[in-house]
Amino acid sequence: MPEAATLDDLLQPFSPEVRHLTRETRDTILNLYPNAHQTINLGWKTIILGSGPGMKDAAIAINPLKTRVNVNFYNGIDLADPKGLLEGTGKSMRHVKVKSEAVLKLGAFKALVKDCVKAAKVRSKPTARR
Repeated sequence: MPEAATLDDLLQPFSPEVRHLTRETRDTILNLYPNAHQTINLGWKTIILGSGPGMKDAAIAINPLKTRVNVNFYNGIDLADPKGLLEGTGKSMRHVKVKSEAVLKLGAFKALVKDCVKAAKVRSKPTARR
């Protein structure tokens, strides 16, 4: 069985600035979602955070890019976003472009993370069998 990819493996091809911003983004989210299961997907160049290892458990994905980091909210369509941080037109996913650490400090960003985590926990609860 191959070894699991590490954060260093994922960030190796990126600039020092993007590496730092990715780490800060992940740390900010993990402070708000401390029990998150983390999966590093090198093919997708993504850190996936959720309630478990499966894609059905995914809540948030962090994508380092050339000049910024995108934070993808799997249930973004359902999140309240009064400050208009969310972008995208997908069926359910929305993202926030993190170009600096200032975005991570915004109360509106933290509220999105908290609301996404809360919704993911509800989604992952087992349903009663009849």
